[in-house]
Amino acid sequence: MAGGVNHRFGLDDAIMLKDNHIAAIGSIGQAVKKVRDVTGHMVKIEVEIENEEQLQAAIDADVDVIMFDNMSPHNINRIITQVPSHIITEASGNITLENIHEYSNVKVDIISLGFITHSAPALDISFNVMEGLK
Repeated sequence: MAGGVNHRFGLDDAIMLKDNHIAAIGSIGQAVKKVRDVTGHMVKIEVEIENEEQLQAAIDADVDVIMFDNMSPHNINRIITQVPSHIITEASGNITLENIHEYSNVKVDIISLGFITHSAPALDISFNVMEGLK
């Protein structure tokens, strides 16, 4: 009903810092700084957060998008009021058609539904050439 768009078309459309990236660098602030040092000014930076401490670090780093990852609607609404209005907010992680209604009152800008692509069944299409056809 609200429409849908691709999150991104390629890995170079935006930078998404996930938990493993942040752990490898040491902190959200350090990871964002490192990314800004090597990317252009037009590339958006999104940070995945899982708690209020990480939220504050993402705000302090002035990222473009904050993704509330695997957080309950209640927990998102409890802390989202801290996010400045110029930062886009996104709920993601284990959101499905069965539970998306629980997010209807969440005050995020975007709800991501990863299952649409990563859990789509494969369609096996083949073209077999048979001997003797001319």
